Amino acid sequence: MLSKKERKKCQTIIHTASLAAGTIGAAKIPGSDIVIISAIQGMMILSLGNVLGVAVTKNSTKEMAKTFMIGKTGKGIAGFFLQALPGLGNVVNATVAVTLTEMLGWDTVQEFDERRKEKQFVKNIIVKDGRYE
Repeated sequence: MLSKKERKKCQTIIHTASLAAGTIGAAKIPGSDIVIISAIQGMMILSLGNVLGVAVTKNSTKEMAKTFMIGKTGKGIAGFFLQALPGLGNVVNATVAVTLTEMLGWDTVQEFDERRKEKQFVKNIIVKDGRYE
């Protein structure tokens, strides 16, 4: 379970990353916004791991971010059709980027918290003389 301090730190990291992703999503950066947003999300995951004391490798960060690439593809398709209405496509892109980044962030927090619980459970099983009880 997260402490109040951990929750606050995670909230700040996630909201900051979401704001950055939304800003990039709203900007007219054809094709390259996905690269920048993925980098923002990767840094968010690394930061969350640091706060929660969970070791995060580059490969696991890529894997976690990859799961949200499907959502980004959907965003791209929707954005393509909305580009016909000036300004509206940017609003949709920004909204989707913020929403997906928030979802990824809180999903990561939940995953990392579960990892911590499992690690503590294993530590509690192994007691005196390395015997299981």
